[in-house]
Amino acid sequence: MKLLLVGYYQTKIWETSYFDAFRKLGVEVYPFKIIDYFPLINNKPNSSNFFEYLSSKIQNKFHFGPIINKINSDLIKTVDQLKPDAIFFFRSDKIYPEIIKKLSTSTKIFAYCNDDPFSDYYPSYFWRHYKKSLPYFYHIFSYRNKNIIDLESCGYKNISLLRDFFSPDYLFPLKELNKREYLYDVVFIGHYENDKRDLKLLSLFRAGIKLKIFGTEWNRSSHYKELLAYQGEIIPVRDGLYNQALNQSKIALIFLSRINNDTYTKRCFEIPATKTFMLSEYTNDLATLFEEDKEILFFRNENELIQKIKYYLDNELERNKIAEAGYKRVIKDGHDVISRAKYVLSCIERL
Repeated sequence: MKLLLVGYYQTKIWETSYFDAFRKLGVEVYPFKIIDYFPLINNKPNSSNFFEYLSSKIQNKFHFGPIINKINSDLIKTVDQLKPDAIFFFRSDKIYPEIIKKLSTSTKIFAYCNDDPFSDYYPSYFWRHYKKSLPYFYHIFSYRNKNIIDLESCGYKNISLLRDFFSPDYLFPLKELNKREYLYDVVFIGHYENDKRDLKLLSLFRAGIKLKIFGTEWNRSSHYKELLAYQGEIIPVRDGLYNQALNQSKIALIFLSRINNDTYTKRCFEIPATKTFMLSEYTNDLATLFEEDKEILFFRNENELIQKIKYYLDNELERNKIAEAGYKRVIKDGHDVISRAKYVLSCIERL
C-alpha cells in the first residue's frame, strides 16, 4: 500500500509517530509536512523578518493567504506525482474543501482530528475548511465519542473511534521504580486552560507539596506571578525531556481539556507507559480504560486531590503497585501507536 500522511509534524509524538509506525508495518508511506510552510511560526521575530513572521501568524490562524494557497497547490502536485492508494489527513484545517473534493475523485481519503471541531470554544472560521470537507472524506476517525455523535448529527455515517496513543520510541521507563531518583514529588505537564487548574495547582503549592509544572500558555493565568513565585519559569518539555520528567516524578497529574470536551487525553496512556503513578480528574470514559484504585487514581475535588497526593507520597509500595498495574494495562490493551496504526490500516484495507 502507498499512503500519504498529511499533517503538521510539529512534534514527534503526533504525525511522526504514526509515520514511523506505518513504515515499521511495511507501508510505503510519504509525509506532507505543513509545518515546513511556517518556518518562522515558533521563533521570535527580529527587525528583519517581523512582517514576514506576522503574516505567517495571521495565515496560520485564519487559514487563508498565499502560504495556505501554496500548501493546497503543492498537495495536489504531490498526490499527482505519488498517486497514493490512500491519503490520511491527521488534520485538514488548512486544506480547502474544493481540494479535498478533487482528491476524493481518484483517491480514498481518511480524516482524523485530535481537537474538537464542534467545540463552542473555537471561532466559526477556525474549522470551516474541515467541516465543509466532510462530504468528501471516505471515512473519518474520531478522537472522542462526542465527535461521533456530532458527525452523525451532520448526516455522516462512515465514522470510527480512534483513541490517542503513546509511542514506545519516546515514552518508556528509564529505570525500574525501586531504582529511580526522583526530582519531583508531583508533576503536571500540560497547557493552561481557564478551568481553575491553576487554582488547584496553587493549592498544592500552598499545602507544601513539591510540585513542578511544565507546559505552555501559563502566562494567560491570572495567578501566573504567584505560580512563578513558587517554582520559577514554566517551560514546555518535549520528546526525551518529556519522558525524563515523567520518569523523575513520583506522581503525574492529569487535567482534561474543557476546550475540546475531553473525557480522556493522550497523557492517560503516556504516563503509565513510563511506569509513573497517574492521578487524574474523574470521567466515566477514563473509568472504562483503567480500574480505579488499582491502575489509576481519580480525584473529584480539590480536597480529594490534596489528600490522595499526601497519602500516596507516604506510601511508596502502594504507589508503585498501582504504577506497575497501569503500565501493564496500557501494554495489554494495545494503546501504543503500532496498535493504532494497525487499526487504521485494517480500516483502510477493509473499506
